[in-house]
Amino acid sequence: MAISPVFVILPVLFILPNYIDYANPDTIFYIRIIFGVVHATLFLLALYIQNVIKQKPNNAVVVIPPAAPGFLARLTYASRRVTASQ
Repeated sequence: MAISPVFVILPVLFILPNYIDYANPDTIFYIRIIFGVVHATLFLLALYIQNVIKQKPNNAVVVIPPAAPGFLARLTYASRRVTASQ
């Protein structure tokens, strides 16, 4: 069983006010800079991973099976063929 990120974030949010002075404008400014740098890094990392994946040619055909009959069983769903390049 994996640990939910909430179990990490919530204790940090409760502990940090004891160590960080949020009333100081310089501290708030540095926290905003760190926030922007971390999110810009994550965005660039996501773009890099996307470009690496798109550069590798993969013409494999992925078959998505039809949905199992359920509440709306009278509706028919045809299976779709999707290529990895789409």
